[in-house]
Parts: sequence; C-alpha cells; structure tokens
Amino acid sequence: GLFKDRAVVGLCVMAGFRSMCQNGLLVYVPMLLKDIFGFGPVLLGLALTVLQVGGMIGGPVAGTVSDRAGRRPVVLGGLAATTVVVFAVTMIEAPILLVALMAVLGCVLFAVRPVIHGWAMDMTPDHMHGSAISLLFGTQSAFSMIVPIAGGMIADTWGVAAVFYGLAGAMLAATLITATLPDRRR
Repeated sequence: GLFKDRAVVGLCVMAGFRSMCQNGLLVYVPMLLKDIFGFGPVLLGLALTVLQVGGMIGGPVAGTVSDRAGRRPVVLGGLAATTVVVFAVTMIEAPILLVALMAVLGCVLFAVRPVIHGWAMDMTPDHMHGSAISLLFGTQSAFSMIVPIAGGMIADTWGVAAVFYGLAGAMLAATLITATLPDRRR
C-alpha cells in the first residue's frame, strides 16, 4: 500500500538524495581536508567532530520547531541550507573557515533526518509505521551505495571539488522534491 502513496514514495526518494549527500560528505570531506588542505589526523578528527557536534545541537532544535511549524518547512529550510553550504565548501580557501563551515553543515544536514522520520510517521497510518521507516531506510541505503563509486570516478576525472558539486546537486534534488510534498499532520 505504501508504494501507491505518491507522497510517501516522494518522501523516500527525497530522503534517498539527502542520504547520498550525507554519505558522500562522510567519505569525501576527509579526502578534501587531507589532500587539498593538508590536514593531519588531529585536525581532520577535529573537523569531523565539529560536524557531528553541529548535528547534535541542530537536531533537537529542528525537532521542536517541526512539532510546532510542520515538517515540510523545517526539512525544506535544512535541505536548502545544506545545498548552499556544500556548494560553498568548494570555494573556501582558509582551513579555519572550512572547520567553522563544518559546524554549520552538521547543524543543517543532520538536523533534518529525525524530522524526515517524523514526517514519514505523519504520512502513514499507525499500523504501517514500521513498514514506512523500513521503506525509508531501504531507499536511503539504495541511493547511498551509489556515492562511493560514482564519487570516486568523478574525483579521478575532474578532482575532489567536482564531487562536492555532485553532492550539492543531490541535495538540490532533495530540496526540490520536498517543495512538492504535502505537510500532512495528524
């Protein structure tokens, strides 16, 4: 029954594109920091920690706001901001600015994931929540498995920065899909 619901399928596809970007960032940010900026293990670890801390701070805020304002506005804002930040990563030349940008990226990227899960629950009947989340996770995994290989091919051909353009494009696709989804609430 879930496959017949265009809104649920759209939400899953949107989440798939978002996961592509998230997983691509977790693979290619370390390469960017090491190969382009020359970060050693400690600075690389710090930058990735800052990314996670941003998500840890943004998640509860996004969840609270989505309970009051609706899921779609929060997800739409988070995805649009992530698109801009991922694109901006390619233009930063100062390592300290890049680390600061990692905090912002973590805040907007990781904050929307639990809101997407809540939105899936809002869109489906109570007796289908487990199926809906399974479909959502399956779609995210299917989309995400493309990134390491495709990103590697892109990086080998055009450089690591080009991977970030592709990741920003995936996030832009997620943003555009989100704009078409209904914000159904119980």
